[in-house]
Amino acid sequence: MNLDTLNPMKKHTFIGPEAIQKIYQLCDELEFGKNVLLVYDKTTKGLAGDTIAKILSDYDYNVEGYAITDSNEFNVDYTEAIIKRTKRDFVIGIGGGKSIDVAKLASYNCDIPWISVPTAISHDGFASSRSSITCTNGKESKKAQSPLGLIGDTNIIFKAPSRNYYSGVMDILSNEIAVYDCMLAESKTGRKVDQEALDISFSCASEILLNPEEFKNKTQDSIAKLIELGIMSGKAMQLAGDSSPASGFEHKTSHALDQILKIPKMHGEQVGVGTLGAKAAYEMLGEKTKYSFDVTLNAFKTIGLPVCYPCLEISQKDVLEAYMMANKINPGRYTIGNLVEESGISWEKILKSRKLI
Repeated sequence: MNLDTLNPMKKHTFIGPEAIQKIYQLCDELEFGKNVLLVYDKTTKGLAGDTIAKILSDYDYNVEGYAITDSNEFNVDYTEAIIKRTKRDFVIGIGGGKSIDVAKLASYNCDIPWISVPTAISHDGFASSRSSITCTNGKESKKAQSPLGLIGDTNIIFKAPSRNYYSGVMDILSNEIAVYDCMLAESKTGRKVDQEALDISFSCASEILLNPEEFKNKTQDSIAKLIELGIMSGKAMQLAGDSSPASGFEHKTSHALDQILKIPKMHGEQVGVGTLGAKAAYEMLGEKTKYSFDVTLNAFKTIGLPVCYPCLEISQKDVLEAYMMANKINPGRYTIGNLVEESGISWEKILKSRKLI
């Protein structure tokens, strides 16, 4: 994959050890202005927020900071109020998920740009144009905007739990099913998704599927590669105008599990095993896929990822309930789940055929 040609913000992306020290250079290059709001939580403030605040203050930036308590509507509204009251020119989101979601949505609503500084890469949200926000009726995926710059400090990200890294690997692997679902939807309903977006998204999954050994261990290099894949996955969603190139039936099952489980597993873990579940359905229904189930399974095993729901300590009852519920989530988006429902084949039979439950 050629990041130079595909990454729209390549010249505004710094990835590597101590990349955080380049934050002033990035801000100077982007020329958004001198008034910046840092959005973090109490943990990521210490991991990177305080360092960024000091660096930018030393370079005559007017820095404000806000520590969110959750990625909910209150924190988004409060962040927007700070932006307006203090006349911020841009926002820097610092964190592994929630603070990034708040930063991107609040900046979007206030019509100012934002920069992403992930401290963990457990999913591709650090580079996407969608925000996952807790609303009155639960989690909602809201339209926001992609970052115009990114700092991926591999030293900082390396310190995050390994579970976060492998969750991020699985989130990218799930793009395979999302693309198949887009192709299936076009053949069944006529709904088209930008072809370049699909090609980019599929190439992200292929990079891991065909080179699993490169992602087996959490290293500075594998983290850097995963950041680049996350950027490209975000680009695919931006081109498509929605999350469909990177979110198919496997994401629906994960959203359902979020509602069913008292303590959900990590997003990437749920969509990862959901990828195998959807792949088993494609196999049983005889739907053509570029890579066989065994190719995908081999990549999971080579990297050391969970390959069944018992691996995640999720019961068969909860899994089957989630799969039955999945088609009700974002029902306008046709996926392999719809085809399974039309076929009359049970999810229990499909999932047991590949020992996933």
